[in-house]
Amino acid sequence: MIKKMTGLPANIIGMVDRGFIAEGMVADITVFDENTVIDKADFDNPKQYAEGIEHVLVNGQVALKDGELNGIQAGQALKRSYDMPSRPMSVDQNHRVKVHGNVENKDGKAAKVHLTIKQGKDDLQPKGSFNLIDKENNIHIKSTDLGLLQTYEGWASFVGTAKLNNSDTILPVIFKMDEQNPFTGDRTIDIQVDEYQYKGELNGKLDIE
Repeated sequence: MIKKMTGLPANIIGMVDRGFIAEGMVADITVFDENTVIDKADFDNPKQYAEGIEHVLVNGQVALKDGELNGIQAGQALKRSYDMPSRPMSVDQNHRVKVHGNVENKDGKAAKVHLTIKQGKDDLQPKGSFNLIDKENNIHIKSTDLGLLQTYEGWASFVGTAKLNNSDTILPVIFKMDEQNPFTGDRTIDIQVDEYQYKGELNGKLDIE
């Protein structure tokens, strides 16, 4: 049901951090009773709440609990970039990604990146690891839990969580990579770990299968 109702639409519009329930994904979740859920709105009375909707999370925050709104408004406009392609779902395929090299952050500082992840068609989550070391800024980011690996014709993304400098704080990770940037032709990667971002040409190796 998740693949059909949210996973496939997210892939079609290019989203990489929504559509599935996995570590690192944004928690946009609706909990409903399939036996009672029904849309009560009609043409004469369009502003009617549906019945059977029990809980709703928006961006990880509870907006509706036990069928009652609580005033939380955590929604936001979603923007799509060139490295978020419309694509078929790949969760039912075997795939593997390896990255080893250097990439710059938004201030032009280089960091070392090492990533080796694989996910089989029957695996609930990927296996592998991700490390980023930015010596100049004393930043070391190491993966803790991997959520979902997606691939498509030389492009790949994965989400998960990571720790910063061996602290106990868990941060969400979004990692996008492309063997050939459609505008520059370069191998590019985009790593977002909370407020930390490293984006640009990869000087190193990138293999996507």
